[in-house]
Amino acid sequence: MTTELRVYCQAGARYTHVDGWHDGRLKIRLKAQPVEGKANKALVEWLSSRLDLPTSQLRISAGAKSRFKTIQIEGAAAEEVLGRLSALASREA
Repeated sequence: MTTELRVYCQAGARYTHVDGWHDGRLKIRLKAQPVEGKANKALVEWLSSRLDLPTSQLRISAGAKSRFKTIQIEGAAAEEVLGRLSALASREA
């Protein structure tokens, strides 16, 4: 089972967190800077830790050089992914 997660990333934040929704995409503010792929790597690592999945099960399939990214997640249902990330958004608000 593969889930496609569409996110809007904003790099250079004070800390990494979910910041609601932006144009139908989950908005994630990243502490990492968008230099030499650091923000992309940080995004995958942060998502894998929050979803309790190994980083090898997540990959950026579109938007590697854009704020609008699509993440392919192996081994997790869409409902589970959105449930966990939505819970983070409400806790961090």
